[in-house]
Amino acid sequence: QEGITHISSKGDSRYLISNGKDQLLKVWDIRKMHKIPELKSLPPLRRVRGFDYRNCRYPLWNKQVRHPQDRSIQEYRNHYVLATLIRCYYSPLETTNQRYIYTGSANSQVFIFDTYTSKCVSILNVTDVMDGLSDELGRPGTSINPIRDVSWHPHHPLLVATSFSGCIFGWDFSTKKNEEPKPETPIEPKQSVQISDKPPTSGDDLKIKNTKSSQCQ
Repeated sequence: QEGITHISSKGDSRYLISNGKDQLLKVWDIRKMHKIPELKSLPPLRRVRGFDYRNCRYPLWNKQVRHPQDRSIQEYRNHYVLATLIRCYYSPLETTNQRYIYTGSANSQVFIFDTYTSKCVSILNVTDVMDGLSDELGRPGTSINPIRDVSWHPHHPLLVATSFSGCIFGWDFSTKKNEEPKPETPIEPKQSVQISDKPPTSGDDLKIKNTKSSQCQ
């Protein structure tokens, strides 16, 4: 209800997702949307006074009330849509059958949600990595490092994210059984990364194994 920061289509002419300043990621079915005359007849939305997503927290965090005319079919929360226009996307068709939705967050994390169960399956953290970069990069480590944009490789189990720190972070999902997971490593621009030649089977459950990743509750 506070405004949209990003919209991304599934590419099937039916579904799209949006990140909003009310701190909610919503899934929409265009077949169930309001018609324009119907939309114009609705009363105006009531917004939080004095709220500016660029420099303050949302006063109704986890207290959002669904609008009676809301036509979204799913919603996800607990990520922070603050400080900048946080992006959200569907996971790749070839390797995941677009089962997952992923988004950046203003608290230095990437959230991955499962559309089959409507649950969060993993949170990828960059905070611990950034705290150790101050000496090497000459920039102070910080726990407030918004992840503005994220991208999941269309053919390989690799996800990268950009942040306000000026670094690009990457995660490799291809850890094999009985093998130690690779630690998260910040990827400087123009630096290559090693990717797996064997993408996960389409439709399989996502298995993200990372030393600094955490599971949602």
